[in-house]
Amino acid sequence: MTLGLLIVSPLLRILTSDHDIDGWDDVAWQWLFIIAVLSVVSAIMLTGGKWVWKSFGRGIMRQITWSHKLAWGVIGLGFMLNAGLCVLCWSFGRDLRTIVGYRGLLVGIGLSGVVHLGLVAASHRLFHWLRELL
Repeated sequence: MTLGLLIVSPLLRILTSDHDIDGWDDVAWQWLFIIAVLSVVSAIMLTGGKWVWKSFGRGIMRQITWSHKLAWGVIGLGFMLNAGLCVLCWSFGRDLRTIVGYRGLLVGIGLSGVVHLGLVAASHRLFHWLRELL
């Protein structure tokens, strides 16, 4: 096995509840892919929305730094969006419900939130908005 698979394999086991069914690892990879896509899409949407809000402001509104409360509120909104979309994707997939289970759903929501937080923090660093978070 390659080094990447040695690192990812325990994560796949954590994301699934039933390892006795054939093909559980394919479903785990599918769930991991869903989590990654949802996190990236929601981070892009929320960062894009914030950029549009700030760039189309007039005069002083363009330069105003968002409060910590508002910036963290947007991140919380993204986390709730991720959680809702994870539940929606999980509920429509029979294999996901069977193999991933409730524990995998909760772990997936947490992992999605962590990835989302990392992407939003990176985008704040990229657009020089980091002081709004700290």
